[in-house]
Amino acid sequence: VGGSKSLKNVFKLKWIDVQKMLQINEAAIEFTKFYDYKDSSNWFMAQVLRPGYEYPKIVKLCAEKDLPDNNLYDHLPQLYNLIWKPLDSLLDGATTVYYSPDGKLANVPFHALCAENNAGCSYLMDKYTLHRLSSTRYLADSTLINTKKLENNLLIMEFKLQKSF
Repeated sequence: VGGSKSLKNVFKLKWIDVQKMLQINEAAIEFTKFYDYKDSSNWFMAQVLRPGYEYPKIVKLCAEKDLPDNNLYDHLPQLYNLIWKPLDSLLDGATTVYYSPDGKLANVPFHALCAENNAGCSYLMDKYTLHRLSSTRYLADSTLINTKKLENNLLIMEFKLQKSF
């Protein structure tokens, strides 16, 4: 019963509840797949939320057919250009990004996406602290453990094993 109540609370949450939980250096990105009737294909968009936004910023990204079907690690710069580069300007000043992928994006190794430059490749994991979520609305769910509060805590456990013969 307790889990059911928690689930109901999650679905009552709105984007503004998530926004209230974000610090100035944080962003939340909800990736969503949608069907575009103009070209009869599936596309991805990102809803970017930052403190101070009047509304989430919505960015149309790429068609699902543009994403490679396999060997994603062989296509990291291409994936960066399709999925992340259109969001770069909205993430200025962010050091922590909470994101929730949808559809084929769930298979994308976001931490390893890289922007090619003169020095080689600049990886997302070197620029941001990335947190993958099943939904960004979980940031505002007070019934779940708040990972932000746990980040600076260290838990040390000692186990004593006993032989039993």
